[in-house]
Amino acid sequence: MAAVADPARFRPAAPRRGGPGATRVPDPSRLRLERYGRAWQQALHTARRLVADFGAARVVAVGALVRPERFDARSEVELVAWGLHADVFAGSVVPGSAGPGLGALPARIRDGDRLSPAAAARVRRDGIELARRADQH
Repeated sequence: MAAVADPARFRPAAPRRGGPGATRVPDPSRLRLERYGRAWQQALHTARRLVADFGAARVVAVGALVRPERFDARSEVELVAWGLHADVFAGSVVPGSAGPGLGALPARIRDGDRLSPAAAARVRRDGIELARRADQH
């Protein structure tokens, strides 16, 4: 008769409670909030750089960033910028846009001068302005 494997041998051990060696399961809501906070820091830093270093007239946050109930692990930093040279839109992340000590999240910068009328209406309705050049009113 063949030996029967004991299923108990293959079950993972239950995590210990407290003390050294305890397995700590991260709280998904806490991780989501931390990532959301990092996304806002990155968005503000990137917006300031787009205005100061790349000459953007105005930068607005859109997408999941302005709708926290839609922000999840796959969300990216979405910005709309006006007055930028077309070369800036070739890359999705402005060099150094994450800011000091921040891990860069995926980012997308859309050209505000080339939005469809429907997209422009959504940006006006839902977008949050992050930065504006001083000579723009």
